Amino acid sequence: MHGIHRATRQEYAIKVLDKGHLKRNNKLNTALAEKSTLIRLGSGHPGIVRLHWAFQDEWSLCELNRPFLVSCLVRQRRTVSATVR
Repeated sequence: MHGIHRATRQEYAIKVLDKGHLKRNNKLNTALAEKSTLIRLGSGHPGIVRLHWAFQDEWSLCELNRPFLVSCLVRQRRTVSATVR
């Protein structure tokens, strides 16, 4: 999913993960490990996107990444994989 910050006009890749899907497929630990890795490595490595924000609600885990060039999962009615360019 594509997002633009209203004030700065910077573009972000938004990754939304369905918590129910992660729990059913025993992938919650994998998603949390990915977030942890992005926090540790993403700030200075040229090949890894930078995690700017991560938050959650009752149904989803969300990550906002920069630069806006990343494969992301978007939850609409079902989870679909899309390459964002």
